Amino acid sequence: MQATADRVPARTGGLGGRGQTGLTNVSVRASTPGGARGRRALLNGTSANYVEEMYFAWLENPKNVHKASEPPTRVPPAAALLSGAHHGALAGGAQAQVLGARPNLEKLIADHLAVQSLIRAYQVRGHHMAKLDPLGISCVDFDDAPCKVGFQNVGSDLDKVFWLPTTTFVGGKESALPLREIIRRLEMAYCQHIGVEFMFINNLEQCQWIRERFERPEAMQFTESDLDKVFWLPTTTFVGGKESALPLREIIRRLEGTSAVEFMFINNLEQCQWIRERFERPEAMQFEEFLQRKWSSEKRFGLEGCESLIPALKTLIDTGRLNVLANVIRKELDQIFCQFDSKLEAADEGSGDVKYHLGMYHRRNNRVTDREITLSLVANPSHLEAVDPVVQGKTKAEQFYCGDTEGKRVMSILLHGDAAFAGQGIVYETFHLSDLPFYTTHGTIHVVVNNQAVVHVCKVAADWRNTFHKDVVEMIADYDKVCFFTLDGQPKSMSCPSTGISEEDLGHIGNIASSVPEKDFIIHGEGIHVRLSGQDNVDKSICIPMNHISKDQAPYTVCNSSLSEYGVLGFELGFAMASPNALVMWEAQFGDFHNTAQCIIDQFICPGQAKWVRQNGIVLLLPHGMEGMGPEHSSARPERFLQMCNDDPDVFPKLPLEDFAVRQLYDCNWIVVNCSTPANFFHVLRRQIVQPLRKPLIVFTPKSLLRHPEAKSSFDHMLPGTEFKRIISEEGPPSASPGGVRRMIFCTGKVYYELVRERKLRGMEEEVAIVRVEQLSPFPFDLVKEEVERFPDADLLWCQEEHKNQGYYDYIKPRIRTAVTHTRPVWYAGRGPAAAPATGNKHTHLGELQRFLDTAFDLTVFSGRQ
Repeated sequence: MQATADRVPARTGGLGGRGQTGLTNVSVRASTPGGARGRRALLNGTSANYVEEMYFAWLENPKNVHKASEPPTRVPPAAALLSGAHHGALAGGAQAQVLGARPNLEKLIADHLAVQSLIRAYQVRGHHMAKLDPLGISCVDFDDAPCKVGFQNVGSDLDKVFWLPTTTFVGGKESALPLREIIRRLEMAYCQHIGVEFMFINNLEQCQWIRERFERPEAMQFTESDLDKVFWLPTTTFVGGKESALPLREIIRRLEGTSAVEFMFINNLEQCQWIRERFERPEAMQFEEFLQRKWSSEKRFGLEGCESLIPALKTLIDTGRLNVLANVIRKELDQIFCQFDSKLEAADEGSGDVKYHLGMYHRRNNRVTDREITLSLVANPSHLEAVDPVVQGKTKAEQFYCGDTEGKRVMSILLHGDAAFAGQGIVYETFHLSDLPFYTTHGTIHVVVNNQAVVHVCKVAADWRNTFHKDVVEMIADYDKVCFFTLDGQPKSMSCPSTGISEEDLGHIGNIASSVPEKDFIIHGEGIHVRLSGQDNVDKSICIPMNHISKDQAPYTVCNSSLSEYGVLGFELGFAMASPNALVMWEAQFGDFHNTAQCIIDQFICPGQAKWVRQNGIVLLLPHGMEGMGPEHSSARPERFLQMCNDDPDVFPKLPLEDFAVRQLYDCNWIVVNCSTPANFFHVLRRQIVQPLRKPLIVFTPKSLLRHPEAKSSFDHMLPGTEFKRIISEEGPPSASPGGVRRMIFCTGKVYYELVRERKLRGMEEEVAIVRVEQLSPFPFDLVKEEVERFPDADLLWCQEEHKNQGYYDYIKPRIRTAVTHTRPVWYAGRGPAAAPATGNKHTHLGELQRFLDTAFDLTVFSGRQ
């Protein structure tokens, strides 16, 4: 009997690198005694090796095997050796050369392995050799060209034909090419004006996707549909005349009709532009030229040398700064020119910012899809890359509010400087958010400006983002609605409604928060989205009861952030930008850690409204309190926030008493509070939403008050008609007999409970009044004045647990003095000056606490002092 095995798998060595089938339609016949009963499969673990050895022996010389084992159809040795995936027909001489050759098998395998190594070398290291330095000033010296690294043993015969592995697309429709052509195509794909770095990606599908986009011979060629697309013209050409955009076909036609002139070797932009102007369209005057001639001494960060950025961005969806504002975002030119000339009047610019920091949004038509899109350029400071997480947060919020769970309607583009992209850590903090739940925007395109922005690269970047929803190193705002909360039309006479709610609702929320959610219940729902972000907040196995208050409620989102403050706070700030009807809160693990996000606080949150005329209601929850936990787990540095408040310590605000509090909020740059009761914390958060404006809220939140037995509130303090108390007055025995009060202590936060306990221990409840300042800024001048007038014979003292050069004292003292028209001094009780915010020794901590409590209740300590 004869047993026939078709498609015997053969070893392909390193050519395919995947152990793929090396033979197709190869039959092996062997005579077996015993007829059908003796038949056995040849392709088991042992006999398959035997068949393979026979095959390689036959390749060397057909006479090396028995005639019975010879294939019925002769297969050309070189073709049979290669992967079945490459058995397409060859063109002309290439086919003849392969079919006619019978090389030494080991040399053949070694040569093909070397070619495969060469191809991989270009894919891994080709970007090092790319021509990305148009000025020729780079001093980087890469060791060897990819061809020397990858190709070592093929020899000097560049016309030798090699089969191409499945890991390259340089062949296009051809499965084999001469070595010379392989190298030429790899050089064109990886070593010209585009450098592609991608071989670090541990995903075969994604690597193949990139290879195909850049290696295919037709990758850089324009299709017929591309020729009809309309492109905006850069400032480096005058072919458009008075038109700023033309179909690609017309651009090519006009360029081809231009007289032959060689000038691009000239290293002088002015001279090159002079020549372009005279050979293309002499009457045109482009944007950058106009600014340079009109305001030559003004700083503007132009796009000279990077003009291709404009068509590149418009390829993505249609940001240098002024040129981007004018040509991509379409900011009106009169607004831009107004910001150059101090004699021209600008409308509503706040305290203002330099012209190239200002944001903009604009609705325009996408000529490809013929749909309206909204482009939004986020205002940003000079601090390099600081705006990156802000853009991501705003993008995420827009996706959230329009139900875009896959990032198909809203996306972002981040524009980087090449040096800042490599040197600024916030870039990588932002990257770390890209795949994190509640933070991912399903892919961002990063454009690194280094004079070689290319339309094809932008097209590939957009395709990558749409295919894999991952970041690409290249702000599209492809969404239907942009919501800004501006100052326009807001009256300065406003009122804030009560922030209390019914006892029934309070009871229901309390029950839900402390029990497993029930199903199918209906109550009045809350329509405000709440987002709480922080480190180690929640894991996937934990239920969030606040999402089960009502069927129609808005989401209550609790997010586990990465271990980043700078990036995450920027992200949450951007999220809060998108809608005024959301309570967005960022909680630091300890308030001390906010200083790694100081750039976001200093450049965006504190001055954002003054610089960019945009309000933002973000809430910063900063655990703060001297609790014996050491210098890195005690202080949120309240002195820094208070120093940046814009109220004048020497001026009592001249505001109508009926809306004094709200008018103060309108004028301030942010709100700083330290709540000592649950009710006040409840009210201040609700006030963030119900008040007729949006301001950042800074909350110092002592962790020990979460479990303090005295830090509790009755429902009576949260019912309709109640509101946030800027000051909590003394309501004990001193209020009944104010004439007997000898000392009035002002304080804030948890130190109040230490003072109350000490006062009770000393039996001084009728001699000492304690007043809590819950809202530190804007400072409650009116209420402090009222409190002081209640106790006319008491001396005034500010008590804090922080060190004297830290905390609140330097902010509070001059304001209390102003409130009392400098008629009384304000004394101090607290820790002395120090470099570190807290001691790390528990015994020392308690000793410091007792010393300043002794000072606070020593009624003679300040006698005779002025």
